[in-house]
Amino acid sequence: MDAATIDGVADRLPLHVRLTHALAHGPLTLAALADELGGAKVDSIDKAVRRGQKLFTRVEGSDGITRIALLSKRIA
Repeated sequence: MDAATIDGVADRLPLHVRLTHALAHGPLTLAALADELGGAKVDSIDKAVRRGQKLFTRVEGSDGITRIALLSKRIA
């Protein structure tokens, strides 16, 4: 069972874990992530993304808006 899917437990997980779960289905804007994570502060999300350079990346969408995405692990 994924702890990030359990109400009451998910709120207590570290932000980078919650971000990883929220981004599992594709890139999101900082504002969309804040909404998805129950009102987490955009500044806190931005800091977590910068600190998690091995987990997250910024991608520009075809609409010119930057989104946060998970880095994929390549298996050789």
